[in-house]
Amino acid sequence: MINTLTEPNLNRIDQSILTSSHSQPAVSNITQYNSLPGSDLSVTAWSPEVAKLAGTEGDFSERFNLIYQALQQTTTDVFIAPEYYWNQHGNTLTPFTTDQKNQLLEQLKELSTNQPDRLVIPGSIVWHDNENQGIVHNSAFVFLNGEQLQDKNGLDRYDKLDLDYEDRTFPSLNWGGGTQAGFDVNFNGKNVRIEICSDNGISDEHKPSLSSEIDLNLVLSSKIGSPHQNTKVGGSTVVCDGEGWSNQYEKAPPRQQPANLIAQFSDYLPEELRDKFIPRFRHQEILMKHVPEDILREHKPEWYPPPANSQRV
Repeated sequence: MINTLTEPNLNRIDQSILTSSHSQPAVSNITQYNSLPGSDLSVTAWSPEVAKLAGTEGDFSERFNLIYQALQQTTTDVFIAPEYYWNQHGNTLTPFTTDQKNQLLEQLKELSTNQPDRLVIPGSIVWHDNENQGIVHNSAFVFLNGEQLQDKNGLDRYDKLDLDYEDRTFPSLNWGGGTQAGFDVNFNGKNVRIEICSDNGISDEHKPSLSSEIDLNLVLSSKIGSPHQNTKVGGSTVVCDGEGWSNQYEKAPPRQQPANLIAQFSDYLPEELRDKFIPRFRHQEILMKHVPEDILREHKPEWYPPPANSQRV
């Protein structure tokens, strides 16, 4: 289950134009996942503690340089950064204006140009929409070879459907108008899904495609718990969290339900037990009492042979 904690507060401010810098800040918390099950793709998850980074109130160049350095340190197929990378500082979110967001996108496209054939998801961007009553968006943009990608439904960005904020600042929960919980693209012949935090837990009916069709699930998060693994069996989910950690999960086959041995061996049971509901925790006791040992040995229930301290009645 998803475990989203208190989200940062929102603080609207005017911010300066993005600037360039020649500084080379140190970058840590980079994890490389190679030849991931289900896709054979390699992923770099850069998971800084976003709240502890320098603020973006006046100069965005430091965070831009940080992500530049992180990109330079590995050469994997995919690069991801966490939710709120652009614009959390401490417990505050500072949304970009629409113009500032557009400036940043142009710089990120240029950054992607220098990462040939690499899928780049540089964290989510918080911005307010000047043309829509100042609504605040928490958006992920996906880049490849300097181009901003569209998903399978033709959308050029993915807005998180933030349930915590639906009545306040982020867009209201509305499944119409192309809104969807996730962003699916085909990359190197593999189906890749990008999700932001709690959208990972929304059911398939509101996703661009069935999870069983997804080879690789990338989750940008902030204070997420154990993720849903929205992939095919054998696919991989990579979480990149702004609390300073990342992890990779492989989707295992569903556990087979144990056979109903009471029904299977009903012929050995007394008449009064054959049509009676028997709780599963009593199955071993009853079967050990009434079913011949050689029959049990042949069918090998998961608990057979019985524990050494048990005995037949």
